Amino acid sequence: MESQKVHIRHVMLWEFKQGNSAKVTAEKICRVYGEGLITDRAVRNWFVKFRSGDMTLKDEPRAGRPSDFDDNLLKAVLEQNPRQSTRCIAERLNTSQSTVIRHLEKLGKISKKGV
Repeated sequence: MESQKVHIRHVMLWEFKQGNSAKVTAEKICRVYGEGLITDRAVRNWFVKFRSGDMTLKDEPRAGRPSDFDDNLLKAVLEQNPRQSTRCIAERLNTSQSTVIRHLEKLGKISKKGV
């Protein structure tokens, strides 16, 4: 998924450098890659970033509530039993399953067909 995002951002950068508008770029991307993949507004936001001279294609940190989740505690739970479900881990850590999944992905732990 992340590689697809970066690819689409490369396309946006290319279109920006070609002098195309954000609306035309969004239409082209949706025509090629599928309707609803990106909005005009999202392309406009990237074009503003490119216009300011920032050509990096990585996500910027977002504002929001900081997480008080302890990744070290998650690692310790995984060391005890690396084959337990995310639901079980969430119950043990008293948090949501989506939080556990997000932090596992951040740690580079991905499910490979149940392994």
